[in-house]
Amino acid sequence: MNMDFVKEHRHGWVQSSFALMLVLLLAGCGGNDPNKAIGESEAEAVAVPNAQLNAQSLAEAESQALQADASVPLESLPPGSIAPKVAYTSGAIARKAALVGTLAYRFYNASNGAHLYTISTTERDEWVGNSSFTLEGPAFSVAASSSPGLSPVHRFYNVRNGARFYTASETERANVAATLPHYRYEGVEYHASQVAGTGLVPLYRFYVPSKEFHFYTADEAEKAYIRANLSDVYSYEGIGYHVLSTQTTPEDPPEARVIKHPGVGLTLSDLQTLKANVDQGREPWKSGFNNLANRPNARITYAGRGGPFAKVSRAPDENLNAWRSDMAAISDQALMWYFTQNERYAKTAKWLLLRWATTHVEFSGRESMLDLGDYAAAFVGGAEILRSTYPGWTEADTATVKTYFKNVLIPAANPYGESMFGAANKGSLSLVALGLMAIYNDDAELLDKVVYQTRTLAHIGLRNSNDIGMLGDYLRDQGHAHGQLASLTMLAEALWSQGIDIYSDFDNRLLAAGEYWARVNEFVPTTALPFGTTDRYYTSDVTNRGWDGANRGSVALTQLYGAYVLRKGIQAPFIAQRRLGTSVGGTAFLFLKESDTSKATPPPPLPIPSATSITSGFSSADIGGPSQAGAATYAAGKWNVAGSGWGIWDALDSSHFAYKALTGNSTIIAKVESVENTHPSAMAGVMMRTSLESGAPRAWMAINSNGQALQNMTKLAVYGSSNYANKALTNGSSGPINWVKLERIGNIITGYISPDGTNWAATNVGRINAPVPDTIYVGLVTTSVTSKLNNSVFSNVQITGGDGGAPIVIPAAPAMLLASPGDGAVPLRWQASFGATSYTVHRSTFSGGPSETIASGVKGSSYTDTSVTNGTTYYYTVTATNATGTSGSSPVDSATPR
Repeated sequence: MNMDFVKEHRHGWVQSSFALMLVLLLAGCGGNDPNKAIGESEAEAVAVPNAQLNAQSLAEAESQALQADASVPLESLPPGSIAPKVAYTSGAIARKAALVGTLAYRFYNASNGAHLYTISTTERDEWVGNSSFTLEGPAFSVAASSSPGLSPVHRFYNVRNGARFYTASETERANVAATLPHYRYEGVEYHASQVAGTGLVPLYRFYVPSKEFHFYTADEAEKAYIRANLSDVYSYEGIGYHVLSTQTTPEDPPEARVIKHPGVGLTLSDLQTLKANVDQGREPWKSGFNNLANRPNARITYAGRGGPFAKVSRAPDENLNAWRSDMAAISDQALMWYFTQNERYAKTAKWLLLRWATTHVEFSGRESMLDLGDYAAAFVGGAEILRSTYPGWTEADTATVKTYFKNVLIPAANPYGESMFGAANKGSLSLVALGLMAIYNDDAELLDKVVYQTRTLAHIGLRNSNDIGMLGDYLRDQGHAHGQLASLTMLAEALWSQGIDIYSDFDNRLLAAGEYWARVNEFVPTTALPFGTTDRYYTSDVTNRGWDGANRGSVALTQLYGAYVLRKGIQAPFIAQRRLGTSVGGTAFLFLKESDTSKATPPPPLPIPSATSITSGFSSADIGGPSQAGAATYAAGKWNVAGSGWGIWDALDSSHFAYKALTGNSTIIAKVESVENTHPSAMAGVMMRTSLESGAPRAWMAINSNGQALQNMTKLAVYGSSNYANKALTNGSSGPINWVKLERIGNIITGYISPDGTNWAATNVGRINAPVPDTIYVGLVTTSVTSKLNNSVFSNVQITGGDGGAPIVIPAAPAMLLASPGDGAVPLRWQASFGATSYTVHRSTFSGGPSETIASGVKGSSYTDTSVTNGTTYYYTVTATNATGTSGSSPVDSATPR
């Protein structure tokens, strides 16, 4: 038993390691109040249609369990026939449920102290990205779809306190919907059993009057402990219903990963469809093929560009153009072979590839990874076509190319060490090169690593973005912005070919990124939010909107259209609009499809640490011999940290540190409200360090007395070394950028800044070198750079393992809203608000006019309005809500569906 559980629950909130369940079931309850007890005894709490069970009838039913006919629907059993119904469920249905068991994931909501559950992986990943929610793992299993004998569990949302309400009683569902307007119906969440059975465990229900929500637990020891020790806080209400324990859910043995070939974006089925379209003269595929055939590298007479060479380098350039030309030709010649079946093309592609593979031994230069990313789809894609379709290709040829990739090209794609990637497009180019070569090499370990890095590294991958779809390079210039989008999309397409769906990550983030890029380059008025990378933090958009390079981004946009519109049925209005004005030049026609029914599975949840507010529990340390002892105090939602010290830049390490020792992945967030001006270099911020000894490896993000955002990493491995690790990010005059954050995942520490607590830009990334400690020290830091105390004030402090006791404040309005002109629909995306638990969407039919509410209780930061008429212009705003209140309105955006 976790004894912290006692203290936590006496404060009216829950964060234990047990299987707590926010499932509100009033089976057989006569009233319509979801807070009413359903009975003190377990037997009284169980109900089935047309029957009231008790302990005696349950006992009698158990003796008949094996006599039930599993083929008979439960509804067909005689009304009031208790024993057969229990027998049916305890036998056949329990086994059926076990076979279809789906994990229910438990989250803790720091904003209201409740727990909530979902079986939806999409919703799970959205909640993982919500700073108020903490993923606490799978708690039990249920049936995702209907089966005879199982009851649908209905979900409601309590708009007053943000808690979820679940019930398996049809009577109660109807009563709640009819008489409790603050409970909004959200549909069937899953299916469960209302009676006991083999393989099933009871879900015990408690009610917390002080917070007006319920939670459930399937843990017998926990149930007993709460009843014995916490009855003043938790009122026991009996059994809700029965679920499958995570311990009893059968698991299939793990299967070895089988990498599919061809599988770097074009499958064999894709190639066959393309060839049929070209052979039949269908447009635009026929014109696309003709353009391909007229390219110099695709001509049947192509004989190389002077290579191969033993050494190739970029920055400084050496033999680079010869390598580039031949890598492009490998793809073009292989494609021409497949489309024409003329073996001369296949022989040329094979000759080029094997000559480089047996001659080239060094790819060097500061920017080797950029060329490898730019050309990976070409040389790996061509190699895949030869390997999979050309009879003259041998296993020995495959082995030769694998060796070339492993020994020469893969090291050059990540030359600066583990997770040491350049910012934004540079890192994404490394990832796509590594991912595609891992597929060719059947290297599942490397491929899994690339997937992990793409989903976790916040300065280069999917997390190098915000809710409205801005990627890290989007405020640099539109060419590099396209490069980052194109690399991540090409990698996502290759992973889809392998059955891995990262398109769905972070609320379809690549769709948002493609829509934003297409929108601004179609000259749609769009106000950018501050954002950036480890290269630079940008506070305004002065880029070359309307960029028409790379055939207007046609390859990436075609892939995104296929991924979201064709496969997932999600509209992408600006992507579609930009594609209409784009020719079939380049290789976009290769990814153009009329339909796509292929499937892929999202990866498991990410290990991204969550944070909750903290009101007590910081320890204090004066590090590096400051002249005065510091202190940290909390009151009314704010921390005051007073510290002296001589500075914390680089080798200096003299400050006051209020900290917690945290094991494993962790994070801390704070808004720096004020920094006492004891010195121009006085500062306050957040810090992570491996020990409390002066000079220990450490990272901090801080605001100085001039309002500048600063960052520093000392004795950590950082791409670009001190030029990247230690710098000022803002000049203090471009608006308040005073939110700071640090995050540890494994051996990687990432520093962020933000104007609002949700629009986080990863500006510093470092690696803790071995030995990597399990526990590091995480907290608030101040330094005065004098002998005086610097009294600095922090608000909104959240940390992994916090107590959740801070007052909930009304969220700020969403900083940005974007509306898109769909067909009979208007997709909306907005930047999330810190501390919000839901959003309300408002709409008007004329600018500045009164609006109507069209959706409330919206989770996440997107919504599609389907109650529109094509040709009518609509004006939208969004407000953010939590248990304390509702924000003002977001900026207005309009769209005219068409």
